[in-house]
Amino acid sequence: MTDAVTPGSAPPVPVPSPVPQGLAPRLFVVGGGSAGVGKSLVAVNLAVFFAQLGRSVVLVDADALGGGLHASFGVPGAISPFSLAEPIAGALVETGVQGLRLLRFPHAVPSFASALRGSKAELFLARLRDVPAELVVVDVGFGATPFALHLLAAADLPLLVSAPTPASVEALYRFLRMAFRQRLRLVFAKIENRRRYGAGVLAGLAGLPPPYEVLRDLERRDRALYTLAEGELRRMRFGHVVTGVRHRADMELSTWMSSIVFAHYGMSLEDFGTIEHDDTVWTATRKQRPLLIENPAGKASRQLERLARRILLPTDLAQPSVSLPIAQVRPRSGAGPTFYDILGTTRTASDEEMRRAHRKLRDVFGPDSLASHTLLDAATVRSETKRLDEALEGLLDPVRRRAYDLTTFGDDVPAAHPKGTVRVLDENQLQILNDLLRAVDARATVDGAALKQLREANGYALEEVSARTRISNATLLALEDDRFADLPAPVYLRGFLAELARIYGADPVRVQKSYLGRPAVMSPRGSLDKK
Repeated sequence: MTDAVTPGSAPPVPVPSPVPQGLAPRLFVVGGGSAGVGKSLVAVNLAVFFAQLGRSVVLVDADALGGGLHASFGVPGAISPFSLAEPIAGALVETGVQGLRLLRFPHAVPSFASALRGSKAELFLARLRDVPAELVVVDVGFGATPFALHLLAAADLPLLVSAPTPASVEALYRFLRMAFRQRLRLVFAKIENRRRYGAGVLAGLAGLPPPYEVLRDLERRDRALYTLAEGELRRMRFGHVVTGVRHRADMELSTWMSSIVFAHYGMSLEDFGTIEHDDTVWTATRKQRPLLIENPAGKASRQLERLARRILLPTDLAQPSVSLPIAQVRPRSGAGPTFYDILGTTRTASDEEMRRAHRKLRDVFGPDSLASHTLLDAATVRSETKRLDEALEGLLDPVRRRAYDLTTFGDDVPAAHPKGTVRVLDENQLQILNDLLRAVDARATVDGAALKQLREANGYALEEVSARTRISNATLLALEDDRFADLPAPVYLRGFLAELARIYGADPVRVQKSYLGRPAVMSPRGSLDKK
């Protein structure tokens, strides 16, 4: 075999450490709902990075529809003999990366992948646990096949990959529903006296309902099965990474999907980050070299390294730390979510922080939102949007906020609560403000007119802004009129712009860069060059 990695093309790789005897390797399984989203990219480069750290690694190409991981290393297409009756070690081939070996399925034999279910899947897992390696990375391809779901359920870290497209998001949500149904099928099959009954209950469910609907149906039919199914749902945990990100708005897609899945499906889909679109991925693919070796300093390579480092940490997938104001299908106990819960903020949040939280959460439910694509119906979206608006309106009015805190918590507003005059905005004003802030985040030019629009949309008079920021009326007017000759030196102006952005609910860094980045501001006619 010809090595795929030319000596000297990458930094020296540490010699793999010996594998402790009797210690099973950690198992990472990469899958997802749709094809072409970068699962192979993630699996290959995770394995390469682990090997570069000096770990002994086995990469398994278990894509039942025809894997191609060998092409990432320039490995010939011939497949080593592979049989479940024998240890896997004899079928491993070298990749050219020190410490990393590859196991390929005999994809040319269609019956092989279809036979890997039930006891055969358990046998394959046992063989993987006996592999002489510290880490095993498995690419199971796309789709919720029984074999893929079996491996994902047994992994130390099951990692799902999706792309920021409507089809991919929809496929991931469908994958999770199928995974839950398959999980129940396996669990019910282990109950000797209820095997047929449990299978019949699942077969009687029309379509592919969300987990909470399955639980409701089970609760009506059989309380014991319901309790068992609810426990299994709480134990379903996946990592999630979004690849091919091109736009700033999609950088938070994984976080939003994580919170929505927990609220509506009851399972953990933990955000493990994003991998941005990078043309060097195509170059590495054509050269049949792993991206981390072909272009280790690239943007996508650095993000893959961060993902790999995080994966190596002890993983405890838990419920998302970010809360979204989504009404769970199963009613909550107690008095229900507070206004602060609905906005995902704390009682000490400032007015600007609450406006920003409100705007972001409105985007989650907007008509162009990817995070809620096909998961929330129109009625739910309208209901949650209304709750968001009511929560913000109730907390922006200082009198109503104090009364609400006294009624809800039995005490007054915390001392850290920001003081200051605020305005209660009606629905039309809130919509105008949200549109303006979205335009700023979308890299629209921030000039004096935009600052004035933001101020007025927030309901502030010039004097109120001056009182809150201690910026003189004259300077505020000069900013809004773009009278550069009357503006202070840049060191002061940057601070003024950041303070105004915080009050108006906009991104301070974005406002600073956009306002100061215009040629007219720094031109010889302006004062900023001269001061």
